[in-house]
Order: sequence, then C-alpha cells, then structure tokens
Amino acid sequence: MYGELVKNIFKFNMNDILDELGITNNKLAVEAKVRPATIGDLCEGKTKRLELDTIEKILDVLNFKSSVVYNRQHYFSPAK
Repeated sequence: MYGELVKNIFKFNMNDILDELGITNNKLAVEAKVRPATIGDLCEGKTKRLELDTIEKILDVLNFKSSVVYNRQHYFSPAK
C-alpha cells in the first residue's frame, strides 16, 4: 500500500538530476554506498520503499557534485 501511495503522489526526478550532473547510476550508487539496484529502481520509478538513511546518502552525494543544493523538492515532484 505504501509503495502505491509513493508512486501515485511523487514522481522521481532522479534521471534528470543524474543527466544534469553527468554521473551514472552506478557512480552514484558507489559514492553514496547504496545498492546499484536501489538507484536503478529510483530511476525507473520502481521504488516501493525508501529508507530515510538512503535518501540522506544520495542527497549528500548529489549536493557534493552540484552547485545546487538538492532537497526533497528536487528529488520528488508532485505526480501529475
């Protein structure tokens, strides 16, 4: 149920962010110390559950790579 709620409420913008920063899914996974499948699922919109610790690790890497400070609003956008 939670996975469907997340899928219906939020659209993941991970692909756009990775393209903007010029990094691959695998590079993000390695640097954030999360499973590559987790990043892949985020990019494909298949994520059913996401730990806050995982989000924090990903955002830390994205913020280090960018001059933009990424937060929840960059990572998620309301589904249309």
